[in-house]
Amino acid sequence: MTRKKKSDSTLSDEQLLLFSRMGEIRYRDEFVTRQFRYRHVHFSKACPDCFFLLDEWERNEVFFRSFLLAEGGYRFGKGKFSSFFRTILRNEVFKELRKKQEERERFQLLSLDQEREFGSETVCLHDIISGRDYRDDPAIFLEYADTLRRLGDLPKEIEPRVLDIASLVIQGHSISSACRSLGLNEKKVRFQYEKFRKWANEILLKAFGDSGGGKF
Repeated sequence: MTRKKKSDSTLSDEQLLLFSRMGEIRYRDEFVTRQFRYRHVHFSKACPDCFFLLDEWERNEVFFRSFLLAEGGYRFGKGKFSSFFRTILRNEVFKELRKKQEERERFQLLSLDQEREFGSETVCLHDIISGRDYRDDPAIFLEYADTLRRLGDLPKEIEPRVLDIASLVIQGHSISSACRSLGLNEKKVRFQYEKFRKWANEILLKAFGDSGGGKF
C-alpha cells in the first residue's frame, strides 16, 4: 500500500523544506506562503527593537533575501528552521539599516547648493533651475539628476535608467506603460523608482522644507 502523506498544513517547516528539496513544487509553495504569512512574527522575534525602522517595501525585500539564504543554507538536524531563519533575518535587518544610514550620509553630500564640475563649468541645482521653482515643476529636479547621471555622480543605489521612467511618469504615464515603452521589467523598475522617489524627496525636503509642494 502507498503511504498517504500528511496534508500540507500539518507538516512542520522542516518537513515542507525536505519535500521541497525533493522537487515537490506544491510543498515549496506552501513553505514560502507559510513563512510570508508569519513574516511579522519572524521580524518581531528576530529584531523587535528595530525592524519597524524599515518601511514595508524594505522589509519585504529583506524578508525574501533572508528566506532564500535560510532555505538554501539550512541543515537538517541542526535546530529548527525558524530559529536559523530568524538569525539570518536579524543580520540582514541590521545590514539594511546600516545601508540606510550610509545612504543618508551620502545624500547629505548631494546638497542642492553643492557645486559640481561639468566640463569647463561649475554647476549646482540652483544654476540649473535658473529662477524656476521645483515646487511648480518636478521636471526641474530631473534636470539636476540627469546632470549627475552624465557626470557619473548619481548615488550608486540609483539606477540611471530610472530617470527615464521618472520623466515619463511626470508626463502622465503610468509606470506600467513607461516600462512597456522602454521594454523594461516592471517589477524591478518599481523597486528602483521607489528608491529614486525617496532620494529625490529627501533632498528636496532639505532644500525647501515642508513648503515644497512638489513630490515624486
